[in-house]
Amino acid sequence: MKDEYVEVELDKPRRLRLDLNAMSDFEKATGKNFSAIGKEPSATDIRALLWACLKHEDERMTPHDIGKLITPGNMGEIIKRLVELYKVSLPEPEGEAHSTSPLA
Repeated sequence: MKDEYVEVELDKPRRLRLDLNAMSDFEKATGKNFSAIGKEPSATDIRALLWACLKHEDERMTPHDIGKLITPGNMGEIIKRLVELYKVSLPEPEGEAHSTSPLA
């Protein structure tokens, strides 16, 4: 997995990172396998994934803290950024297209 970040504007510009720790934190928070997020993630899934991808910036942030930053007005943009993050986190296979995002 490449060390890639995607910026998202929340309370301030923040950098999302998807690594094994983020995937594991998502799974612990939701009880779901990371790859089972699906095409219709719940509000809990979105909050948990955003929290897990931001933990590297501030370990003290809780899912509840992250939930305060997500509104109906910015949820679409947040989901776009999470999908983008998933895509840039994948290795570039030679001669193949990227795998489908579990959030797409």
